[in-house]
Amino acid sequence: MPFYENVVKNYANVELFQIDDNNEEDCLGWITILEKCETNVRNELKNENLDLKKRKKIAVGLQNGFDYLYEVGIMHYDKKLENFLLLGGVAKICDFGLVCELTGREVTGKWDIVEEEANIETIMLFVRF
Repeated sequence: MPFYENVVKNYANVELFQIDDNNEEDCLGWITILEKCETNVRNELKNENLDLKKRKKIAVGLQNGFDYLYEVGIMHYDKKLENFLLLGGVAKICDFGLVCELTGREVTGKWDIVEEEANIETIMLFVRF
């Protein structure tokens, strides 16, 4: 995933296989390691923590993020408040499970390190099975 202020940083993606699945034919799931954010937009709206100025800043940031993703050939289709994270007042788009890649690039490999200096203290771990 390319780096952009309004897109959550992706440090690593790891596919999980049974230990005896030597041909890696049956993926059990994957682990995605992302930068750690403070909260999501849904929680902040639910708790009434966002005034009009903050809401406008979030909306502009998300629109900038979606515009950027489109420019690099990614359509994000899982647009729900839980997938918009906040870090230091900056809105960040996450959860790229429902995307359409528009450029025709092939993505291969089961271990994709995006940033080698990822520090376990500064990242959040999401696991899907």
